[in-house]
Amino acid sequence: MLDVTKLFGDIKFTSLEESIITYILNNIDSCMDEGIRGIAKKAYTSPSTIMRLSKRLGYNGFVELVYSLKIKASTQDNSEIINAIENKDIFSTNYDNAIDDFVDCINKGNILVSAEGFSELVSKYIYMKLLVLGKKSVLSTFIDFDILFDNHVETIDSVMLISKSGEGNHCVKTCMLAKERNLKIISFTGNPQSTLAKNSDITFLIPDCEKLDNDNFHPNPFFGYCIEAFEIIIHKYFVKYNIKHKVF
Repeated sequence: MLDVTKLFGDIKFTSLEESIITYILNNIDSCMDEGIRGIAKKAYTSPSTIMRLSKRLGYNGFVELVYSLKIKASTQDNSEIINAIENKDIFSTNYDNAIDDFVDCINKGNILVSAEGFSELVSKYIYMKLLVLGKKSVLSTFIDFDILFDNHVETIDSVMLISKSGEGNHCVKTCMLAKERNLKIISFTGNPQSTLAKNSDITFLIPDCEKLDNDNFHPNPFFGYCIEAFEIIIHKYFVKYNIKHKVF
């Protein structure tokens, strides 16, 4: 759902005004041909109401409103940004087709995401991203995996674990329990020799410049790199499955 307040700051809209703006945004490429009368009919209002709305927003008329909304709603080509992230070499994988296989896991959904410590911030981000994409997912922190699995037995096909050391008790235990149940295990870790990395089907190795800093006291891009790596994978998911930009 589009929040029009993000386009116009603190201006308060009536429900009718919101519906007019939403309709224009949803039909931004054709509304100029429809004209103000056509838009008014489709939005169940009058041309004079649309004109008053245009004036209230600081435009001379309907045409200026439409062009402004078109600019506000335009999306930037993100290819340069994605390329810049990829060129940073922020991760490696345990085999050549790991990214493609993880993309298929994302497409299928039914992913349990889990982490502990600072990695929980990453797991929550990934979980929320999956929800936004419409993928069924479960977020686990310190809840017993057996309880979660029993409650979601029909909706867990793979388990995604984030652990800087790859030796956190919660993540290792969850990894082993998932392995016993023949679930696909995806890990993001900074330690290629860790228990987590060695027992994962798909491993994303993220640079960790402070391997002994368990308190995360020193500057360390590990957690940020995890999110950047995941966004690169989401980009590849969009490309592989021809996902279009979301229509308002």
